[in-house]
Amino acid sequence: MADQVNYNMEKMIPELEDLQQLQIFSKDEIRQIVQKRRDFEYTMKRQPLRKVDCLRYIEYELNLDALRRQRKKRMGLKKTTISDHAPVARVHNIFERAVNKHKGDIDLWLQHIAYCKNNASRKMMSKLFTSALQLHPRNEAIWIEAASWEFNTNLNMDSARVLMQRSIRINPHSQRLWAEYFRLEFLYVQKLRARRELLGLDAPVEKPKELSLDIETLDEEANLATDEAPALSAMEESRQAILNAAIPKIVYQNAIQAIPSDASFRLQFVEICHLFPTSYSKAVADIVLTSALEDFQTDATVWSAYCQQPAFDLERDVDAVRSEALERYATALETLPTDAMRHELLLWCAKELSRLPASAWFLERTRALFTSVGPSSPALYAALVDFTLRTTDLTSAIAIATAATTAFPKDAHLWLLRAQLVMRAACVLEAAPATKRAKKSNATAPSKFQATVSVIEDGLRHVPGATLLWERYLQLQVATKASTSTIDATFKKALVATNNWTVLRQQYVTWLFRAKGMEAVRAVYRSFFHGQLLPNADTHAWLEACVALEVAQPDSPAQRVAVKALFEKLLDLFGQTDEDVWVAYITYYRERGLQKEAHDVHWRSTRAFPDSLMLATLRTLG
Repeated sequence: MADQVNYNMEKMIPELEDLQQLQIFSKDEIRQIVQKRRDFEYTMKRQPLRKVDCLRYIEYELNLDALRRQRKKRMGLKKTTISDHAPVARVHNIFERAVNKHKGDIDLWLQHIAYCKNNASRKMMSKLFTSALQLHPRNEAIWIEAASWEFNTNLNMDSARVLMQRSIRINPHSQRLWAEYFRLEFLYVQKLRARRELLGLDAPVEKPKELSLDIETLDEEANLATDEAPALSAMEESRQAILNAAIPKIVYQNAIQAIPSDASFRLQFVEICHLFPTSYSKAVADIVLTSALEDFQTDATVWSAYCQQPAFDLERDVDAVRSEALERYATALETLPTDAMRHELLLWCAKELSRLPASAWFLERTRALFTSVGPSSPALYAALVDFTLRTTDLTSAIAIATAATTAFPKDAHLWLLRAQLVMRAACVLEAAPATKRAKKSNATAPSKFQATVSVIEDGLRHVPGATLLWERYLQLQVATKASTSTIDATFKKALVATNNWTVLRQQYVTWLFRAKGMEAVRAVYRSFFHGQLLPNADTHAWLEACVALEVAQPDSPAQRVAVKALFEKLLDLFGQTDEDVWVAYITYYRERGLQKEAHDVHWRSTRAFPDSLMLATLRTLG
């Protein structure tokens, strides 16, 4: 081991001498660099070689090279020397050693590929892709990276096409590879069209007038021209077919043969078509949608994509596009009269109204269409409320929301939507001019929040376990400055009533701290510790909020005990899956100068995450 390390160190001598001669680094700095590299080289000889050690070595070399380049620029040195090339070669060498030991680590391969891209290492990139694809022929990301490199960097469409075709032969059911191959062929068409436009090849050419003598054409010349005409015509037709996206059409046909029963897969091709000009992508999109409608006649998303297709023709008038889209939606509703199809129509109308102002005829036709459709689900009612709010007035929207909660009293989202509209109406009424408000009796006028509170309370009677309604109810109580005991009782009632009580628990702790102080918070979360805490994101967020509250308090023995209890509970629930918990725990002790406690926690963390780069760096900094 020592001989190999010394051999590797000796190969660095010319580079280090160059750095010292150029005075980029001093002798002491060179000595530190040598010692650091020697330590890393011994680490690289460890059995088994850890990925985290390789990444730490690479990170050190990248930071060192960045410092070298910065100093060289500041000193005004422009001549290229050995110290300019050696860092790149060394990082490549470290990556190669790491990949040889961790051949199955895809992230490591991709990191090496990204480094090659950043440094324009074309030979290494070619070698790397060859090795990676031999070892991981089923990995989509490597195939796509290789094809992208051939197309964008090497400007070799033939090689890029061959790579994508090989990847699909090996992975015939990969949706991502089919979609990316389809995109690649469209990019090639775009490049060909841009090149022809730049060179003026598609512009009409006027033949100059013949100024020479009028010589009679010989029979041999006429026969030769006649023989060449079909070949030239066939070549021109082939060229035009390619420019009109004939190859993407073939790719799509082959793709749906390999994956015939996925509607969302077909719509991916439509989305790709919309990224390119309609002059050559519209025909392909129409083919995709036509075949999708034939195979998925009961899929609302396919019908909706078909109905919205005219909107992507930017050269047409907006009203003409909307008229055609409405006609298509009417046909779709006749063919597929389902709630999903009605919902797609309402969503499209709302999106159109938010995108551009609507003409009177568009509003009239959409209202007539909605009347004939009629809402039959909570989602349709919500979409209809949104449409009414955009096109009519707030009062009509509230009326529809009231009808929605009557039709579907168990839907909490509809109750919340109705409460929001009532609150908005109260705000509008309060902001009205004084002359208008004076006409109303102050004795009978409700407060700004009273009507909203009534709606929320009515909703809670129908849906007592709705977390959304309890959250809104508590917000209204805080806004109306209800008593502390009232809000506390509401929180406790909500925690008992709802199944999803983890979100409310965090809000309860935050409010309790502001209202009653830290001792009340400690009493509450200690009581929660006696129950069952589920290891989910809500529990994680709640415990972190408790830690943040404790850490913000003045340092004291009681506070340290409380923080330790919270961190230990976090480790109990998330210590095997989240290394950030360990980092936060160690950092807490270090910031307070408790090095022994920090060391003990760090030692425990390495048992849970032996290959963690973050924890290894934390140990180095400590």
